[in-house]
This record gives sequence, C-alpha cells and structure tokens, in this order.
Amino acid sequence: MNRLKSLVRGHYSVIIPLVLFLLLELPFLNNSRPALTDESFYSNPAYNFIHGFYFINTNIGYGGNGLITYTLYLSSFFLILGTSLFTARLSSVILGIISIFILRKMFKILEASEMSVLLSLSFFILSNNYLSVFKFARPEALTITLCLLLLLSLYYYIKNGLSTKYLIIILLLTFAITNSHPFGSLIITVAGFIMLFFIIKEKRYAKIYHPALLVIGYVLSLLFVVLLISVSNGISFGESLFIVSDRSSSDSFTVRLIEKIKVTIDYYVLSNRIITFLPHVVILTAGLFFARKNRNVFNLSLLGFLSIIIAYVTLSPTMFSNTFAYFFIFSTLALPIMLGSIKANKYIYYSAVVFIALTVILNIAAYSVLTYKSFDPSIGRKNKKIVSLIPNGAKIVSGPSFWFIDPAKEIRDWGYYYKDPAQIQTDEFYVITYETDKTEKRQLIDSIACNNTHTIDTLLRINSKTYGKTDLIKLSLKKQ
Repeated sequence: MNRLKSLVRGHYSVIIPLVLFLLLELPFLNNSRPALTDESFYSNPAYNFIHGFYFINTNIGYGGNGLITYTLYLSSFFLILGTSLFTARLSSVILGIISIFILRKMFKILEASEMSVLLSLSFFILSNNYLSVFKFARPEALTITLCLLLLLSLYYYIKNGLSTKYLIIILLLTFAITNSHPFGSLIITVAGFIMLFFIIKEKRYAKIYHPALLVIGYVLSLLFVVLLISVSNGISFGESLFIVSDRSSSDSFTVRLIEKIKVTIDYYVLSNRIITFLPHVVILTAGLFFARKNRNVFNLSLLGFLSIIIAYVTLSPTMFSNTFAYFFIFSTLALPIMLGSIKANKYIYYSAVVFIALTVILNIAAYSVLTYKSFDPSIGRKNKKIVSLIPNGAKIVSGPSFWFIDPAKEIRDWGYYYKDPAQIQTDEFYVITYETDKTEKRQLIDSIACNNTHTIDTLLRINSKTYGKTDLIKLSLKKQ
C-alpha cells in the first residue's frame, strides 16, 4: 500500500490525465459515435493486406491505400485482435497513451513541475480535438505521435552536437510520418528550419548537408506515397502524382487561401470546437510576449505560428481542419514552461491555472455529451441481427460505416455500384440504409425500382442512438 501511495504521489501528473483519457475512450469505442467514412476507408486496405497481401480498397473502390506506415500499423492490430471497429479505434487509443508518455518525457527535459505537467498533459489529451484524434481510426493519431518523436529526436540531435546518429533517426521518422499522413510535413518543415538555425548559430557549416538530406528524404518519402497509390489503385504514376499534388482544385492561391480561412472560421470559430481552438491560440499568442521573460516559451510560440503560416501557404483546403492538431503541439509544449515562468506572480499564475482547469472541464463535458448522444450499448447485438439475415456470398450495398459489421462479407459503398449498377441489376442483393448516412442512399434503390427488375422487401428495421433508423432491404430479381 505504501508503494502504491508513493507511486501515485510521484507520478500523479501522468496518472490522472491517463486514467481520465481511458475512462472517456475505452468503454465507448464501438458503441458510440458512428464509424466515419474515413475509418473504413483506411481500415479496409489494412484488412485486405493481412488476408491477401495487397493494398486494395474493396469497400469504397479506391483510396486509403497510399499510406504504408499507417496501413501496416493498423493491420498489425487486425492480425492480432481481429478486424472490428473496436480494434481499429483501440489502435488510436494506444497511440494516445504513447503520446502522453512522450510528452511527459519532453516536459521533464523542460524541467517542468509536477503540477505544470499535470495541467499541460490534461490540456493536451483531454481537449476535444485530441480526444477525437485518439478515438477515431484515422492516420492523424499515428502521425501526431510520430511528430512528437521527431521533435524529441531533434532535441537529442541538437544536444549531442548535431549528431549523425540522431540525424538518421530523424530521416527514418520523416519517411514514417510522410507515409502515415502527408500533413505531418508541417512538423518536418519546422524541424528543418530548427536544424538549419542551429547549424548557422553554432557556425557548423560543414553540417549544412543535414537539412539538405532532410529535404531529399522528405521528397523521396512523398514520391513513395505517389508510387504506392499508383501501384495499389492500378493507375499511372503521373495520375497518382496529380492526385497527391492537386487534391482540391486548380484555383488560384488567393482562392485557396480564402477557402482555408473559411474552413477555420466555420469549423472552429463558429462552432462548439472554439472551446478547444481558442485556449490553444491564447497560449500561443501569450507566448509571443515572453521574448524577454523566457526565450523558450517565445520560441515555441513562434514555431507554432510558423507552422500555421506554412499550412495556410502550402497545404490543400481538403481536410484542412485536421491541421490544427499539429499546430497545437507547440502550445502544449509552451504551456508548462509558461506556468513555471509566471509562478512568482501568484495572481497571474492562479488565473492561468483556473483558465486551464476550466478549459479541460469544458472539453471533457462537451466530449461526454457527444458520446452520450450516440451511445447505444446494444448496438453490437443489433448489428449481429442484421448480419444473421444476410447469407454468405451475398452482395451488400451500404455506406462505409457498416463495413465494420462483418468485414468478411462483400459490403460495398453506395458509389461503388451506383457508377455501374449493372453489377447488381441482374442479381439478388441486400441494402443497409441508416439515418446518419448523409449520402443519397435511396437513389440506387429507386433506380432499380424504376426498371421494375426486382422485388423490394424490408427484412428488418431497428433503431439505435448510434445510427438512427436502420433498414435491411432485400432486392430479389423478379422471375421472367
């Protein structure tokens, strides 16, 4: 008992946020918050890899198979624990746990107090933004964890006199990050600027090839992404390059910039996400006033805004909302040093502590409400009922969310057959519709009904808080 008390007393700064994180995530992985399109988009190629050693998306028909780092990571969980929504999301929770311990290590390097570490870890892992990142089976969870490792390796690279050993680790992490999600290039770019700064500052000009190697490593890593997309989707290298380099449109820089600003305003400023967005921006902005008081706080805040500028200038508006998880790494790192710097002024310090505590409480409350709204403890039983009514080998049409109910079955996305309905117009097939699917799911059924080739029977209708009203429909080919 004394050992346990001693353990808790000495490590409460990591135990408290870790326990709260697990309580908010683990009990609700597969019974709350419906599966996102992207979750099956990335999980399907990982499933196909462990069963056939190929990176093909057989659910949606394309994509999700150009990021080998994430695919291999996710497929290892499917191989060991089986393929399910719970397993896919558990892989992200594990990354959240790893990120907590990486950050704790970084905070200890920064000589932060236990209370500062507690507040900063809670500010990070219990914010709505990161709770979502480390819940859903998307590559951001792995990419952010790898970015934290990259920054930690960069510290040791500088501490050890621009060590070649740590440069090699940085280059390997560059490949892993780029092939987990290219948005991680924000942190790679910032790392390159830091590397160049210290080479010039210390007049180690013979090491100038280090940032050059980083650039070459990044370009080669990105070309590998292009190559994998080409091979996995059966398209030319040129077509794959076009997809990667021009994901959104051929609009001008100004149009794309305005679009990214609009995404920021709509997604963060004019929504409930402002309770995560605003506190992180406040920390970064406050850090700019620490140029004389604490240079480390100022530098980290500067790097945060540098990453924001790079994103607005270079990245596509597509999925731009996800980039803020990378910016806010720097506000998280700046926070414990900032708290240490203002501790002498009790009024400012306790005001900051209250601000951080309220931010954490509000984010936990908001996330809990979202979880409760779609929580259905019986969703697993309901899904099994659906599966039991579908014979093996049957063709099934549904939204991507329902791929997880039985990955071994031939479940295809609406668009997969809608582009070529001839594949099912001459055969019996099943359709699963659900309320939370925003696609025009009835169009396919209506087009079949207009042709008067099938009888349409609703076999099962269930209601759940996760997916709303769900129908299992059988379309049988009429006898001629």
